[in-house]
Amino acid sequence: MPSDRALQPPKEKDAAEGVPLVNLRVESTLTPLLGEFRGRPARDRAALARAMAGLSRLFLDHRPFLQDFEINPLIVLAAGAGVRAVDVRAVRR
Repeated sequence: MPSDRALQPPKEKDAAEGVPLVNLRVESTLTPLLGEFRGRPARDRAALARAMAGLSRLFLDHRPFLQDFEINPLIVLAAGAGVRAVDVRAVRR
């Protein structure tokens, strides 16, 4: 895998095809958190991929105007239920 993978915006189709969302280190950290655990259903991995891709596109499209863009936390719900952004912060240039 190219070392610059983490610098490229993630693509939705990558997650659907099993390609790591960002890079191997992040993927190995996320995988246990997104799967089934102690009776809890698996998380909505497709929605996470869509959110990451969409937010990356949003930031890149508005980069001349934005210095920083942060969502914390982004809650990944059960499979099929999507994601929820609790707090969003955009810093203008």
